[in-house]
Amino acid sequence: MEFEKRKAATLSSLGAAETDKSPKGSLDTPIILLLNVINRHPSYYTTSSCSGRISILSTPTSSTAHKKARGGSWLFITTTSPIKMRSWTLCLEFEPLIIAVECRDVASAQTIVSLAIAAGFRESGITSVGKRVIVGIRCSIRMEVPLGDTGRVLVSREYVEFLVGVANQKMEANRKRTDGFFQGLLGNGFGGLGVAEMKDCAEINEVADSINGGMEQTQLEKTAIDGGLGASDCLPIAPITIDGEPVERLFLWGHTACTMDDQKKVLVYGGFGGMGRHARRNDCLLLDPLGGALDVFTLKNNYCDFYIEEIPHYSDTFSMLGDIVVLPESSFKNKMWDSLGNELWSTVAKSLGARRLAQQGRVASTGTRDSTLEILVGENGWCMFSWGNLSEKLRMAGMNCRDEVVVDLFAGIGYFVLPFLVRANAKLVYACEWNPNAIEALWRNLEANSVADRCIVLEGDNRLTAPKGVANRVNLGLLPTSELSWETAVRALSICSISWEHRKFNRHDSEENDWVMYLKERIGDLAKSEGHGWDISVDHVERVKWYAPHIRHLVADVRCTKKHG
Repeated sequence: MEFEKRKAATLSSLGAAETDKSPKGSLDTPIILLLNVINRHPSYYTTSSCSGRISILSTPTSSTAHKKARGGSWLFITTTSPIKMRSWTLCLEFEPLIIAVECRDVASAQTIVSLAIAAGFRESGITSVGKRVIVGIRCSIRMEVPLGDTGRVLVSREYVEFLVGVANQKMEANRKRTDGFFQGLLGNGFGGLGVAEMKDCAEINEVADSINGGMEQTQLEKTAIDGGLGASDCLPIAPITIDGEPVERLFLWGHTACTMDDQKKVLVYGGFGGMGRHARRNDCLLLDPLGGALDVFTLKNNYCDFYIEEIPHYSDTFSMLGDIVVLPESSFKNKMWDSLGNELWSTVAKSLGARRLAQQGRVASTGTRDSTLEILVGENGWCMFSWGNLSEKLRMAGMNCRDEVVVDLFAGIGYFVLPFLVRANAKLVYACEWNPNAIEALWRNLEANSVADRCIVLEGDNRLTAPKGVANRVNLGLLPTSELSWETAVRALSICSISWEHRKFNRHDSEENDWVMYLKERIGDLAKSEGHGWDISVDHVERVKWYAPHIRHLVADVRCTKKHG
């Protein structure tokens, strides 16, 4: 009952200025609908929130600040629309959506955290499980850039305009994630709004329209206006008790389904869940979609278990490249499959509609990182590919490399060479690679994209073959680290006014700042040893993905600028 009492007290004071402790003193208009949907659920209520904001903050200097906390005051803040250039000073900040939610229990907390992470709020989590279960909904797309101190702007107007553009982009990304979270809640048992709230929504939308100046409506606003949250579309929410079902049969997910030959019943198998929530299951269920009956059955010799475990039915468990399907290395490892011989592979190829079937192997631990892929069905023709990281590939392709010379020290089959040439319009790319198979594929890709005349392929160890003093930009795309070729990269850069290096690493998330400082100092030392008087700065660190628990795949953009005077 304590949860209900706290929720009733909090909701009764929600929106009251005398109890709102925030500097603004009221709820943020863009997320009122979202907060209402959360608060209507019997297992949740919000304790604090911010829709996301762009602000200019004034903070006291260290000589005038109190010892405990520096504090500060807002000179400008907006939560509803992009900002226009004005003559502000001090610190420009962007902060994304953050909501604190008290949950009835840990299971409820896990549910809303999962929905938040799926919507892009990847830093969401349970912050307290003591007397109260508290969840934080948040993400990391924040920004904080000092502009100067009172009376002095230490950066140019053009740079401030650039920062404003970045902040506006982050605000738009925050809005899209917020809309996705809102829709995720509606699709997973969170109710809509009542008639009275719909009237409030109309008033909110009028206010939002006047603030936004006719900007495009968010998905939250569209849903309310279109009647998607009308009283006729939502059912009353009430807790229910489930009797007679053992706990190991609850919280099941990730099953696979297919129709039987007669098309009248559906086979449901595999899945995860139960007590451990992530434990693998070997369910075999037969569903009658017309009558609703669900029968449990088992097969002799556990063949059903093996079928569940091995046959990939979804595109994220195998790779399809033209007429060839590549199975993951871990598939079909049980010895029971050996009894079927080659008939197994022809059956799998036929079921997947593939003319050729192959199985991936571990990349060889040699310097050339050779592939151990095995052809199982079809002729052993040409097949070499790399999915890589699409976001980083697109980022490189979006750079303006016109009239630039680029050196790619780890070219491979052209994963970054092609974007530099085809999309970024580089004048010339030196592609260093020592795997002969990769070089053959690289030439095929260059010719297929009609850019072979702007690429010089250098076969062998890049520490011996890379050019010197020619590059405006050097790319080092080797994981887990490319440090052995840092000196080679410095030597490849020209002595023009500005040069760039893009370096890829895997690092523990707690070591990121230390790594950036080490990178900057190390490149500076290497430049000095080569007789270069360069200013070294790390202009951007791209957090590409989580490579493993607490291990991030990072890309650093290092700027090398020739000192003047």
